[in-house]
Amino acid sequence: MALKITAMISEEYRHKYPAVSKLLDEHVEEMLAYYDFPEKHRRKIRTTNLLEGTLNSIIKRKSKVVGIFPNRESCLRYACRLLMEIAEDWQTGRKYMKMEERSVEEPKYLFKEIKQVKLAEELMAQ
Repeated sequence: MALKITAMISEEYRHKYPAVSKLLDEHVEEMLAYYDFPEKHRRKIRTTNLLEGTLNSIIKRKSKVVGIFPNRESCLRYACRLLMEIAEDWQTGRKYMKMEERSVEEPKYLFKEIKQVKLAEELMAQ
């Protein structure tokens, strides 16, 4: 169903945004790859909340302790060190998603998408 919706969107905007339409046509499977994961993981996969929230807040909070950096390179070294510590922490202990729960399951989103396709077809018919 997601493929059908994407095809409809691509066709609708082909004349106005040909480059976007071409990208949709060529890379739709890659864009919708998160449907292979359980529904509870999809939000974590499709958003950048982790980067915007967690990483930025950690770097901001810890760099306030240092105060003023003597030059740009020292600031960059400090941020890189923090990112390496965070990466090590996530690799060894903390988990963002429990991947062992990932399995190929019957998609529950199909019913929602069927309604969306019908709605989109009705809107396009108008």
